[in-house]
Amino acid sequence: MIRFRRTAGSAHGIVVAVMSVLVAGAIVLWWLRPTEVTLGDHQYDVVTALYRVCNQRSADGLRAIEEMGPFDGSDEGAQAIHQIITLGRAGQWQDAAILCRQAMEDQVR
Repeated sequence: MIRFRRTAGSAHGIVVAVMSVLVAGAIVLWWLRPTEVTLGDHQYDVVTALYRVCNQRSADGLRAIEEMGPFDGSDEGAQAIHQIITLGRAGQWQDAAILCRQAMEDQVR
């Protein structure tokens, strides 16, 4: 039967490997962190209304907000509003409300 001896060098290698994995994981988590959204005044009002509509799970309220105007655009506020509306249309009210809340909190940071 073959017996393996654990030496100080192999223990050091294990510690280095574990530390490498932890550092790599921290880098990945930092890279995947959510980005903050900057909203204009009108966009903040729209997101506030969307938050109320999402909490009420109101398809009629969502349609009323959509009729308020085009929320097209390449800026991050317009993209966030579009994403919230898309989630609401799909019936994913809780996810849409979470995005609303996060966008509103980003304004006070």
